[in-house]
Amino acid sequence: MDLAIDDEDFPRCGVAFERDHADVVTTGSVGVGEARRLEQRPLVDFAVEWFESDRR
Repeated sequence: MDLAIDDEDFPRCGVAFERDHADVVTTGSVGVGEARRLEQRPLVDFAVEWFESDRR
């Protein structure tokens, strides 16, 4: 069974979360990459609302 998967909205949701909740996101380096540290509950609550209203 082939599943149609479209994950393009996840980066947009993350950008919107960081824009609206910059106070709860900490950025830093892990090795040579950039990482973000944040509590998951605010992100999940935001994502539920965001996907219901903004998903393409």
